[in-house]
Amino acid sequence: MYWDFIRFALRSVLFDRIHLLCNAAIIVGTLTPILVLGGVKAGVYHSLVDDLVSNPDVLRLTTLGDGGIEPDFVDEVRNWPEVAFAALKSRSIAERVDLFNPDAGRVRSVVMTPTGPNDPLLPHGVTLAETEIAVSEGLAQALNLDIGAKLQIIVKTKTRPVPLIIHLIAKHRLKPGTLQGQSILINPDTMDAVEAYTDGYALPQYGIDDGTTLSDRTQRFEGMRVYAKTFADVVALETRLNVALNVRISSNAQDIATVTRLGRDLNIAFTIISVVAAFGAVVALAFSFWSEAERNRHIFATFTLLGSSKAQLMLFPLTQAVIAALIGVTTALLTFLTIGSIVGLALKGILPPDVSVIAAAPGETITYCFAALLLSGLASSASAAQMRRVDPAEALRERV
Repeated sequence: MYWDFIRFALRSVLFDRIHLLCNAAIIVGTLTPILVLGGVKAGVYHSLVDDLVSNPDVLRLTTLGDGGIEPDFVDEVRNWPEVAFAALKSRSIAERVDLFNPDAGRVRSVVMTPTGPNDPLLPHGVTLAETEIAVSEGLAQALNLDIGAKLQIIVKTKTRPVPLIIHLIAKHRLKPGTLQGQSILINPDTMDAVEAYTDGYALPQYGIDDGTTLSDRTQRFEGMRVYAKTFADVVALETRLNVALNVRISSNAQDIATVTRLGRDLNIAFTIISVVAAFGAVVALAFSFWSEAERNRHIFATFTLLGSSKAQLMLFPLTQAVIAALIGVTTALLTFLTIGSIVGLALKGILPPDVSVIAAAPGETITYCFAALLLSGLASSASAAQMRRVDPAEALRERV
């Protein structure tokens, strides 16, 4: 008997195609804009996030000013849950040195950047020893460097008769844009040796015998180069470093906060628009299904005289709702994909190949479509409730 009511609902739908198309059009007119807005929201936000993620320095925090940091402090910072990488920095006065390539006969003034274990600017697992460096793309071109090239750091001061010469090996060539200008990644201990030389200390391991005994030196570092693990950790880590060192911190927390706030605002706006649109669609569908049930009320009364249950009568509006929803969702999906293709072709050559204006995730799209099916079923509930109030006597009155 249940199957009879389903077949009756299907025949009724085929008989009154205009009513079916109107119900499907309500779903298409509601779901398609939601899919497009969701795709635009995802496309814009993901493009901004991808720009941030593609630049590892977005997670970098750098101390400003002289923090007077003790050597052991870096080990403490590395154990903080927010920290992915940390290295000590020598004083700024000792960051710039001359780098000489004997094979090419070229010298360049370079900026030293401290490195250490898990440096995000280096390939995974690569760590530089005291005699190894990684060179920027600009420096490699300027000095005509190859991997494995033997280089020399040369430091001269007016107060030291013998220049400091540190022999190094170019172990790695950084990707373009990783380090700006002519720069190198270098072991912090090697940087500290340059600072000790400029401060007048003896460095016998480098052939510098004159000067104050190195054991008399109180080792302090001016600052730190730190990377957070995630976007969310940047703000917390900035606050924690500021409290621990009492110095200003340079970070990209403001840029991250701006993108995060934009994503939250887009989600709120999209949710409000979707809820309002869904409410309007449910109301329109509810009245449509109700009017269809009211038009066939005498037929349902006849079914009750023949012994049909109220539960069986409720299958009629539910079946119609499912059919209308399936047609509407399918049409909305095809329309959404067509719009996405047209927009992609229109902006081809304008946007980068990996950037998409409409980029809804498959999971989100399926969720929206499934929600449309549920809301269509919900809209039919008013009509289904009306079926429970059908009076069998109406069939007799209709015949009289």
